[in-house]
Parts: sequence; structure tokens; C-alpha cells
Amino acid sequence: MQQYRFLYDYYLKGFIGKIKLKNLLPYHIQKVYNNLVEKKMKQGTVNNVRKMIRTLLNEAVRRGMLSADDNPYPKVKAPSNLPVKQQRSFTEEQRDQFLQYAGKSLYANLYKLLLYTGMRVGEALALMICDVDWDNHVLHVTKNLQKTTQGMFYIETPKTRESIRDIYLVPEAEEAFKSQLELRKIIVEPIQEDIKGEFENLLFVNTKGKPVNVGSVRQSINRIVAKIRADGNDCPDIWLHAMRHGYVSIAVARGVPLEVVQANVGHTSIETTMRYLELQPDYIRKQSMKISDLYQTEKADNKSIE
Repeated sequence: MQQYRFLYDYYLKGFIGKIKLKNLLPYHIQKVYNNLVEKKMKQGTVNNVRKMIRTLLNEAVRRGMLSADDNPYPKVKAPSNLPVKQQRSFTEEQRDQFLQYAGKSLYANLYKLLLYTGMRVGEALALMICDVDWDNHVLHVTKNLQKTTQGMFYIETPKTRESIRDIYLVPEAEEAFKSQLELRKIIVEPIQEDIKGEFENLLFVNTKGKPVNVGSVRQSINRIVAKIRADGNDCPDIWLHAMRHGYVSIAVARGVPLEVVQANVGHTSIETTMRYLELQPDYIRKQSMKISDLYQTEKADNKSIE
């Protein structure tokens, strides 16, 4: 629901918010599309806006508020000339480089946990200090941190059954959690009396002991990427959701079964997990060589039989 509100407020309201349904024309929807193109929005954002418009107008038709013939959505062509698809993943070397540069960031432990678990950022920011079973090295993922358009934080239950899950903590992820506990202690202890309510046991907090604003995290990532590039290093564009793509791609390249990766990231279908895959050329080359190795082995076996 929050995503739909965001899409409406930022991409629809200014163009069709005050137009009565009976007066809505293809021209108005075209203006929405033109705005998306002018702002160079990514394909995913454009698809989400189109889906929202289609859903709203189809529901209006279903309820008899609009005739199928008067539905303007099918009469408008999808936007073209969109930005070239960006790389959404990165290599292990690029991951390690990013974490090295993020070392002194307030959110360094968050980045490390995201990159070694594949969690959604809202899931990570909703973690409580008691959400780990240390004996079994398991992280319990049961919540999401969300924010209203008015700026109020709230905790919600994930929308799908698969999103509520346990993730086995690899040593790097466990180290990040423990390090964040220490950092949190430094931040929270002097102001403990001022932190009460549902957020008092949050693992990730800002310098005031409050829930972390995702916007601040994004700004921190941009600064880290800029510093890496300023030092003459190659670095792809990195954003929060790309960390999930990176986790999936690196895990599969490391030989983790796809169904295990799917369970860790909380996808409902394995097809979704497969769409996150961006296999690196070196990995593809090595895997392709296995075909030759198998062929050569089979050829040698046949020769020995003769």
C-alpha cells in the first residue's frame, strides 16, 4: 500500500489527481508517461506506474464507473527511449571494495549484513537485538520497518509467508550483527531513558537512537561510491536493492543451490530469484569449460575401453 501511495503522490497526482474519471483521456496518461521519460526513470519504475494506472482503470470498469470503450489505458503506447538497463549486481571484488570504503560509515554493519544475507533493507532495519539465536547461528526475519508519507515509522508483518524466515548466519553476517550491537550500545546508553516504546530494542539506530531513515542510507551509499571513483577505482552504481541482486549472483556463482538462495532472500517463487541473477563473464567461462572437461573425460574413458 505504501508503494502505491508513493507512486500516486510522485508520478500521478500532479497530472490526473484533479481530473474526474469521466473526463480522463489518453492525453492525460500520455503526459504521465512523458514526465517519466523526461525524468529518465528506470524501467522498473515505469512498469510500476503503468501497472497502477491499468489496475485502477480496470477496477473502475469492473465496478461500472467507466465503460470498457472509454478506458483510456489501452489507447496509450508504452513509453520508449528509456535509459539503458543498469547493471544491478557486482562482483565479489567490488563488494569487498565497497565494504572496505564503508568501514567508518554509521551504516557499515548494515551494508555487510545486507550483502551477506540478501535481506530487504526494511527487514534489516526492523531487526531487534533479540532476533538472533546465537546457539544455532540463525537470524529470525519476521518484520518490516516502514514509513508513512507523513514521516512516521511503523513496524509491519511481511506480506508473504516466505518473507517470514530464518537465515543461517555466515561468519561475516554474524560479525556484522555483533559489531552493530557494540555500536548501538555506544549510541544508546547515554540516552536510554529517552528511548521507549516499540523501537527501544531496534538493532540499527541513528545517532539519536531512533529508527534509521532509508534516505540517509542511500545518501551514505552515494558518498561511498563517489569516494571509490574519486580514488580512481572502477565501481558500478550501487543502491540498496542491488545488494540483494549482488547476494543472489555471488551466492549462485559460489555454488549455493538456487532453492537455498530463494529461501534466504524470501522469494515466493524461484523464477523471481532467477531474475535477480547477473552472472559475471568469468563465472560463465569457468562453468562453460566444465562441458569441455566432461567431454574430454568421456572421450578418454571410451578410448580406454577400446
